[in-house]
Amino acid sequence: MMEPMTRRGFLASVALVAALFLPMAASASSITATYANGNVRLQGVVDGDTSPYPVAFSCPDALFDPNFGSCESWSSFGGEMAYGEGGAFDATFPTSLEGVYHFRVCGIYFISCTLGSEGVTLGGSPPAPVCGNNTVESGEQCDDGNTANGDGCSSTCQTEAAPVCGDAACNGTETVESCPADCAAVPFISSAQAEKMMDDTNATVRVIVVGGLALCLFTLALALGLIESVIASLVKAVTKFKL
Repeated sequence: MMEPMTRRGFLASVALVAALFLPMAASASSITATYANGNVRLQGVVDGDTSPYPVAFSCPDALFDPNFGSCESWSSFGGEMAYGEGGAFDATFPTSLEGVYHFRVCGIYFISCTLGSEGVTLGGSPPAPVCGNNTVESGEQCDDGNTANGDGCSSTCQTEAAPVCGDAACNGTETVESCPADCAAVPFISSAQAEKMMDDTNATVRVIVVGGLALCLFTLALALGLIESVIASLVKAVTKFKL
């Protein structure tokens, strides 16, 4: 009796020969291939197949016939897979392939295969990480779903010290309830109070201006020797006012 890995290799070889030379028995089967960050994910169904070891194959776009979903030369791709319920599969494999490729999955026992997938572009630079999307990506130490500083994860998604209550700064997750010493509520001033404060300020300014002007006039009169006539005029005005 063959060892499990030997049997696995033998069955894979049978499936490869069948995939290359025999027609597909399950043309209604489906497959979706997607690529991200150096990995190809294969999802789909091989209708009616219950083989324990489905096998994936790849085909460069130049050898692929889109009219029939077939390839001049399929190549074994990825590693060990397994079926879910009803012949469903979902597996992800790292790859160093570059360019446009098509994929399909075949069962071993019943030699049933999916049609070739739509072309998928492999290789190239991975997308730049996005800080604040709640997913830790390349170059990020953390990602808490925001770009605020002071909450343990900085605006550039690098780990930082958690906020400290009592440092006179209301940061990150600190609130009035959790840290009143740092996050004391700002006193509320109504519009009426604000208007009264403004009126009082204006009145004070007017008093200062008028008083300053009177002082200037008195000083000028004194300098010109008119102080006596000024005092007489003031006395006359006051007397008249009393009468």
